[in-house]
Amino acid sequence: MKFRLVTFLFLAVIFTIFSCKDIFDSPASEETKPSNAKQPYLPNSNFNVATAEARLFNLVNEQRVQHGKLLLQLRQDLVLVARKHSEDMRDRNFFAHVNPDGKDVSGRAKAAGIVYDAIGENLAWSSIPATQQIDPLQDTVIGWMNSPGHRANILDNLGYTHTGIGIAIKDSIEEAGAQKIGIRAYYFTQVFLKPKN
Repeated sequence: MKFRLVTFLFLAVIFTIFSCKDIFDSPASEETKPSNAKQPYLPNSNFNVATAEARLFNLVNEQRVQHGKLLLQLRQDLVLVARKHSEDMRDRNFFAHVNPDGKDVSGRAKAAGIVYDAIGENLAWSSIPATQQIDPLQDTVIGWMNSPGHRANILDNLGYTHTGIGIAIKDSIEEAGAQKIGIRAYYFTQVFLKPKN
């Protein structure tokens, strides 16, 4: 047992010396990278926000059809309000219906010149490592449908007939041991509207 311990310690010292060789031999100004360094897992660079917004719109309408409701109509002014809020949450690092300036969905809609009889909003946020195969859009709709308040908005809570969906993404890289993993955060906003008669 003592012989094994001495052999192990000797090999550990030799390994340490050889693994430090590049540090001592390299000029101070030269940056060295191990040849076996793993490349980071990065999020899909082909993600298209407008395409994702259209798909999420369709997924929400599929839920309405399954529950015997009329399809929501898409309004571009609502898309812009929703997208702007998602981008604001990303850029100012918050997640809430009320932004740091104190405006909620009704205040943001009025600032955009939108008039209505009723207005509502669903939000979602998720952070998904590039190593995981998760559909953030489907996952968001499932989450909304499992939440009573979000579900009520989707299924015509106040006679909503129009909607707009906005998505923003934020990519970052985190270290997990020796591996770097890309993380993509998704910010989802869906605005629901019953227009003014």
